[in-house]
Formats: sequence, structure tokens, C-alpha cells
Amino acid sequence: MSLGGVLVAKSLVRVWREDPGYRVSQTTNIWLSSRADESRAHIADLLDDLGGLPDVGAAGGSNLLLLQRAVRGSSFDAPAGVVETSNIESVGVTRGYFEATGIRPLVGRLPTEDELDGAAPVVLVSDRVARDYWPGRSAVGQTLTRRQQRFDVIGVVPDARYLALDIDPDGSLYYPLFADPSPSLVNVLIAHNAGGFRSLSSVLNLIATRHPIYRVRSARDVGTTLGDSIRQRSFLTFLFAGFGGAAVVIAAVGVLGLAAIVTSRRTREVGVRMAVGARPAQIVGLVVRQELAGVLCGLTAGALAAAWSVRLMQPYMYKVSVYDPVAWTAAIGLLLATSTIGVLIPALRASRTDPVKALRAE
Repeated sequence: MSLGGVLVAKSLVRVWREDPGYRVSQTTNIWLSSRADESRAHIADLLDDLGGLPDVGAAGGSNLLLLQRAVRGSSFDAPAGVVETSNIESVGVTRGYFEATGIRPLVGRLPTEDELDGAAPVVLVSDRVARDYWPGRSAVGQTLTRRQQRFDVIGVVPDARYLALDIDPDGSLYYPLFADPSPSLVNVLIAHNAGGFRSLSSVLNLIATRHPIYRVRSARDVGTTLGDSIRQRSFLTFLFAGFGGAAVVIAAVGVLGLAAIVTSRRTREVGVRMAVGARPAQIVGLVVRQELAGVLCGLTAGALAAAWSVRLMQPYMYKVSVYDPVAWTAAIGLLLATSTIGVLIPALRASRTDPVKALRAE
């Protein structure tokens, strides 16, 4: 269990080191629901009001719920001759979206506010889409078709993790939200000014009082939303780590108790050795070496059993092999250290034995 705890903990650390592809710090994520009579004017007015708040640096929206594990797929047709092999997401975005997310182009440019407001037939593709659709060629200048309308590719942006932090991105396509016949704003991202965001209540009050067509389903910072997207993985990590810690404690107590019993039965031997001149350090070394021999045999047998059973944990790993040498070294080292402490305590007690009393006791 200690090995499992180390492996899942390393997997969780690896997940948190992943770059989601958009700004996390000083960014608030708001999920919205709206009435059926939502219009372009409602969306534009809401974003104007949010962007005008003193603590807000940028506000933009999309028709995709951030970090939800539902895959909608792409509304764009793949280029001729390309077989769709991944769940590419098409994301309708408004002005302010790229400023709020911090997404910057790798090649080409971002759409202008006029293009986004005017539903211009332009589209951005993420890096993976560009490589899959046009391998060995530049994506900028290519065209894609959506509902029989041609969109010009104007830029390539980094891939973003919109489903969950531990799900590798399949690629994204960004187009003006107002190009939809019935645009729907379901997610708003707000980037705070450098001074921080003093109160979320001002945003919620603004939406409730001036834009009653919208209802706030959830409002939280993006970091918390990222954490929620891997809640199950985090729970499993704490579960395995807890069991692993308990296993280490049980092993240490067991070794301590067994070593204490074995050492107590060697009281006369220890007394004789000390009577003929053995020093306390020699007694400690003798007891530790002999007791650790059994511990090492147990660790070897346990490692062989773990090498077979640890394969069952592969579904819980994230870019970490179940035979990761660092994790195995850490787990074995932890068990060996606790076992050594369990052996060392009785050895130190034995080194303080009075040889006269030890011989009389027998």
C-alpha cells in the first residue's frame, strides 16, 4: 500500500504541473443559464457591464462550459481527405475572451473585436488541430466549412484543457459566437486587475439586478474549478496515501515489537559479550545487522509480490509507470527507514544492559 500511495501521489503532482492552456491566477469562472429569449444584445450588454467594473481587466464569454467532462464535438467539417480521429471542440467566443484567458497566437493573429462582434467568418485552430488537418503545411490561410459557410483560418493557438486537467486536449476551434443563429452564453471568464478582485458580490449583484435574463449557476476562481475537475483523482490519492501511511505505521510497530521480543531473549548473550569487552556500539551494530537481515528478506518478498499486483493500479496513473523507479525507491526507502528505527530502539536498549544483572537474571 505504501508503494500505491507514492505512485498515485506522484500522478497527482504530475497532473497539477500540466499547463491548462489558459490563465489560472486572478481569473474567475462564471457558469450561466439564460432564458429562451436571449439575444446578441443581451450578451453584448452583459459583457460591457462586466468589463466596466473597476476591478475587472477583461471579461469574455463562450458557449462551452469550462472543465466539464461532456464532449460536444466540432461543428466544423474536417478538410477533404482528413479522417476525424479525435473529439475536437468548436468554441464560440465573444470579444474579451482571449484577453480574459490569456491565450496568445503561436502563428497568425487573434480575431479583432469588430470581427467577433460582426460574426466575421474567421476561425482560430489549436496546435493539435493544425498538425492533424494540415501536416507539414501552415494552417494560416486555410479554410474550414461550418454549416455550408466558409471560415478563414487566421491563427494557431496553444491547445487548452477544457474537459479536465487530467484529460489531454484533442484540439479546439474558436469562432465568433455571434455566427450561431441563436447564440447562447453559458460561460464567462473575468480577468482581475493586478490589484486583485476585492469582491465577487459586485459581479453577482450586477447580473442579478441589471441582467435578470441570466441566472448564475456557479461562480468561482479558475484554480478551484481546475481542482474540481480532478476531484476523483485527488480523493483516490488521499485514500491510497492514507492506507499507505497506515501500512507503514503497522509495519514499524510490528518490527519494533518483534525485535524487542527477540532482543530480550538474548539478554544473557549480550551480557556475556559486554563482560568480555564488547562496546555498546558493537552491541548495537550486531543486533541491527542480524535483525535487518530478516527485514530485508521480507522487503524482497514484498517487492516481488508488489511487482505482480501493482499492475492493477495502472488505470489510476497519469503519465507515470507503475514501475517508476523513483516511486519504488521512495516506497522501499520509507519502509526500510521505519523498519531500521523499529530495530534500532531495542538495540539501543540492549546496549545499555548491565552485564552483571544480565548474568544473574539467567
